[in-house]
Amino acid sequence: LAAEQRLLDVPQFLGLDGNGKLWSGFGPWFKIDRKTNTFEESFNLRTAPNKPADASGGGYQMEVDSKGNPVLTDAGSGYIAKMNGATKEIRWIKVSVKDSYPRRGRMDKEDRFWFSMYRGNKVGMLDPKTDAVREYPLPYKYFAPYTVSYPDGRGRVFAASNLSDRLGRVDTKTGEVITYLMPTRDFDTKKISIDHKDGKTVWFANKRAARVVRVEQLD
Repeated sequence: LAAEQRLLDVPQFLGLDGNGKLWSGFGPWFKIDRKTNTFEESFNLRTAPNKPADASGGGYQMEVDSKGNPVLTDAGSGYIAKMNGATKEIRWIKVSVKDSYPRRGRMDKEDRFWFSMYRGNKVGMLDPKTDAVREYPLPYKYFAPYTVSYPDGRGRVFAASNLSDRLGRVDTKTGEVITYLMPTRDFDTKKISIDHKDGKTVWFANKRAARVVRVEQLD
């Protein structure tokens, strides 16, 4: 148990806020001043006074919005944790599927946080205006989305399946999902990006096969 606790305390994910401050987190969050290379503050989900009884407090993917508010997926439960960067208040936002294991994702230019619901077979989106979560179902029972991209130029997001060697494309306007079968078996990626030049081409690394993958949309 002590070893698992230390693993959760290792900073893994990084995010920059609007003031150029660096945030790092996995369980605890750390705010770092890059100019002085010093820790300014730290926060711990597991000891938050308002942590729900069914939340794990084991933060995973971290992103920071343009206003300096960190957002963290609470892996092992069914919550997204969002902290007000000014007041330090943490809000726990519940998704529809209990123990759905929210995992990795990306934040878009509108500060919307797109994330995977690994055990819930859905893509989730946290709306910063309402702090409500919108969910998009994926087609297979064991799709197990590991990570999600931000939307492309036509409002489509991409989710990587950890179990079916497929990439799913979700049309966020209609809910339609199509899947791409990967050219190699045992597919796994941790981060999906949309090409900034055309707003359409999808890039990611297949870490298990040591390959860079490029997906060209034909429509």
